[in-house]
Amino acid sequence: MKRIKDYLSGLFGNLFGGVSRVTYVRDEKGNLVEPTATPAQQYARPTASPTASPTPTPTPRTEYSPTPAGEYQHQIPYQMDDNKRRMVKPDLAQLLMKVFDPIGAATESASVLAHPRERTMLPQEEAQYNQGRPYISGGENRSFKTGREVDIPNNDGSIDRGLFRINSNTFDGWMSNPKSRERLAEYGITDWDDMLDPEKNMVFARLLMESTSTQYEGDRSWRKWWAAPLLARHPSLKHELAKSE
Repeated sequence: MKRIKDYLSGLFGNLFGGVSRVTYVRDEKGNLVEPTATPAQQYARPTASPTASPTPTPTPRTEYSPTPAGEYQHQIPYQMDDNKRRMVKPDLAQLLMKVFDPIGAATESASVLAHPRERTMLPQEEAQYNQGRPYISGGENRSFKTGREVDIPNNDGSIDRGLFRINSNTFDGWMSNPKSRERLAEYGITDWDDMLDPEKNMVFARLLMESTSTQYEGDRSWRKWWAAPLLARHPSLKHELAKSE
């Protein structure tokens, strides 16, 4: 872990040694705010969204086959800023296991939603999407909420919805493609409101993640989720670390 921090510190400058110098953090609703900011001091989310453009037809590496959630009786851990081990509440844990465990990504999927705050964008992404400001986040949905109360409007008029914050433009892009629309229908996903259903939201998230290109075969990337851990968004960094050893 120290080698990873040393490598990323070199990539970002003084990332791990000087986080306290960073001005902006992301709150539970996804807004950029100062660490001690009042609501009036909040900053809007970045003006562009990596999930806003239509996505090619997904080609999952491992087939998702719905099975009774009760078959799984596992706990899924996650961490917050204090690094204490917490457990995803049982109903969501069962669904995460159902959807993501077939590809060995149940715990990883939980870390996308909640993790200790870190810088989750590469410098070039910050320059393009966040006006060059450091982007610090602790997960896409730290409260693990699934309802309309966490519908987040973006500057482009789109909405991020549900557990995995699915973007409405992304959803529309998939629905406009006959092949991907047919693929979603196989899982009962036919309408934007389906993203309020936690399981269907997870299924869409998995298909979106698996459709994301990676530099190395066998990797999976959560790059479409800005607030996911940096190494989950850019798994190629792990390979760069290995080369540097």
